[in-house]
Parts: sequence; C-alpha cells; structure tokens
Amino acid sequence: MTERSTVWASQRWSVLAAGVSIASGRGEEDGEFLRIEKPTKKFGYKGSGSGEGTFFRRGASLTQVTIVLPQTSAENDKLYAIFKAQELADVPFPFAVADGFGNSKQASDSAMIEDLPDETVSVEPGTLEWVFLVHDPLRQVGGH
Repeated sequence: MTERSTVWASQRWSVLAAGVSIASGRGEEDGEFLRIEKPTKKFGYKGSGSGEGTFFRRGASLTQVTIVLPQTSAENDKLYAIFKAQELADVPFPFAVADGFGNSKQASDSAMIEDLPDETVSVEPGTLEWVFLVHDPLRQVGGH
C-alpha cells in the first residue's frame, strides 16, 4: 500500500475581509496566526425525565475567527481601516478564509470585527489579535 504525501504551508492560507486581502504578517515565528472557533453549535439535545430525548437544530450560528499579526505588520492598518468603516456605517462586510494547499475554507457575507485588539508594549514587539464575528458561514473542513 502506498502512503500519501501532502504539503502544509501556513503561508498558503488566505484571508479576505471586506474585499481586502490580509496577506503579510503571520503572528510569531512558528506560532499561531489563525484560529477558527465555534462558540455556537448547530445542534442541541434536550432530554426529559421519562428518558425521551430530542435533538434540535439551532438557528443561525456564529463562527469566531482570530487573526494574529505582529504589532509591526502593515496589515494592522488595513484591519483598523475596516474596523473604523464598520463602526461608522454599522454595516457588516463579507469575509472568507481558504487553505491554498487543501480543501478547508469558509465564507460569509456578514462579518464584523469584534473590537480593537488589546496591546502590550515591551522590549520585543509582540502580536495583536483581531477577532472577527462571522455570521453563519458556509464552511468546509477538509484535508490536503
């Protein structure tokens, strides 16, 4: 049986927020730069005292996407501009993430930046974490 070989390259993941590519700056060296979390679940379960139970589908779901960038990255300026535009217009924007070497991707026409990131200043530059709230994205979790 032949073993399969794949390529993993974090640089091949792309992020598009409000039509703007967030391409440079990938967190800390050998560190995390993208985190996709599901704070709301698609399905729930409700049991009863008699032993019966019901699975139920929840309504729209939220995905939280965190992008970690070096404090020195010019991409922070782009994200700040998107944040200010959303704040002034009170309008969500389209958002997409894709793995260029694999099948994982997500897209939504309705996302917003949660707030400006916290900042820490020290001798060495740190990172900033931009949190996106993404409404009910079409999402595929795939392999390579």
